[in-house]
Amino acid sequence: MTVGDPERVDGDGPRPDLDEIFSTRSGAGEKRAVEGLVRQWCSDHGYTSAALYAPGGERLIAAVGDGDIPERVAEGALALPGGGYLVTPAEPAAMNVEQADLALLGAAAAICHMKTKLREQNLQAMSQGVELVALYEVGLAIASILDLEELAEEVLSRALMLTESSLGALYTLDGDSYRLACARGEALEGFAACDLDLAELKKEGGVPAMPILRGAEATLALSIEAEGRPRGLLAVGRPFGAGGKLTAKDRSTLSLFANQAAIAMEQARLHRTEIEKQRMEREMEVAAEIQQEILPDAMPEIPGFEIAGWNRPARHVGGDYYGFKRLADDRWAVVLGDVSGKGAGAALLVSTLDSALRVLLDQMGVGVELAGRLNDHVWESSAANKFITLIAAELDPASGVLDFVNAGHNDGLLMHADGSVEHLEAAGSPIGMLPQSAFRAQSVNLAPGDLVCFYSDGITECEAPDEEEFEMERLTEVLRRNQARSLDEVLSAIEAAVTDYRAGLPQGDDQTVILLRREGSRGA
Repeated sequence: MTVGDPERVDGDGPRPDLDEIFSTRSGAGEKRAVEGLVRQWCSDHGYTSAALYAPGGERLIAAVGDGDIPERVAEGALALPGGGYLVTPAEPAAMNVEQADLALLGAAAAICHMKTKLREQNLQAMSQGVELVALYEVGLAIASILDLEELAEEVLSRALMLTESSLGALYTLDGDSYRLACARGEALEGFAACDLDLAELKKEGGVPAMPILRGAEATLALSIEAEGRPRGLLAVGRPFGAGGKLTAKDRSTLSLFANQAAIAMEQARLHRTEIEKQRMEREMEVAAEIQQEILPDAMPEIPGFEIAGWNRPARHVGGDYYGFKRLADDRWAVVLGDVSGKGAGAALLVSTLDSALRVLLDQMGVGVELAGRLNDHVWESSAANKFITLIAAELDPASGVLDFVNAGHNDGLLMHADGSVEHLEAAGSPIGMLPQSAFRAQSVNLAPGDLVCFYSDGITECEAPDEEEFEMERLTEVLRRNQARSLDEVLSAIEAAVTDYRAGLPQGDDQTVILLRREGSRGA
């Protein structure tokens, strides 16, 4: 604006409606009223032109007269009382104007500026409101999806819609690496989790250092997190020439949506986990039912002998096995095995062992050949880390002779009527541990009152709170103290001793005990 001497002019046009300016409403006549006020001020004070600016000087409110009117305050502006600036052809120092007149202009500038800011904030709030409604509807849509694969597709589709993008990819965290769940648009570049620093995703803009979407001019990537831990990565982009960069608003929108997606994905993950848990529980129930059918439901009656036993799995199903089978010539097979591991896998191998024994015992009875055939079968049909410790005995009730093979199992205990103890030691490696193993048949004569105890390592390796094991010596002592009692009472004493020993700790391993005693005199 050219600065010159003031030239008085007569005002033209309608006089300003001050009510229009100072009222709380924001009508269409507000700008016209302010221009009228400035025009009237110029007429009253003899100026040809003037420009009124908002507080801060960055917004032009009204201008009258001719000349180049800048959008922002330039040098030579007069600061008005109450806010705003006035630019006239005269220097501020040369102006001889009553402060009341200037205060009126300042008040008008301040109020118009405030009204403009309020209108902008209202528009922004309305825009945000529309956005929040859209996000709410999107959140409802994805929250109802419990299938993870379907949810991933829906999350990516909604993210593309919200940001008006056409390229996108969704990765889910699988262990320590990212797995591509779904993608839209151009083929993705090779993606390796080790090359992507999650810290990069948390920088302003959320764009990682490496490109994720091929052919994208603008890419926005955000980490999907639940409970403070990353669950996935959501990336959207626009191809070259398709609309320019993604804005801060896009980033804000996608960030809010990523929070919703994280909740939905965590819900779907928990749902899948629960379904898988229920499936496993049902499988374990079925396995437990099968195992109960495998294990004896009653003790056999063997003339001249007492026999008792029990099995306590550490879980629903266990890896311990015991059984009895009547053989030719009224002889009896007594078997106790301990499969490596616990749970369903161990139970499956128990079932395999039972099936093999049912066939092989009829063909060959107990001996070295039986152990060899079982070893070959387990080695060929089971995983490398699966094996069975086994003690198999064949009893001739008429003679009292007990023939046995111990394949890597705990020493059996033979307690004589006089209280002395003999160990029935292992003479071979566990079944299925090696492709070829040497086994040795052994034999003992059972006199009246002699007690044989077969057990799994869940008994002797039971731990006290100080991690000290129960061990064979304590088991031997329990047998010695209860030697004169019935076998059921001896079993109860063993169970009570082991339970008391662990002092409330959970049972760490399967536990199985078989007791066999020749009738006759018992120890005192």
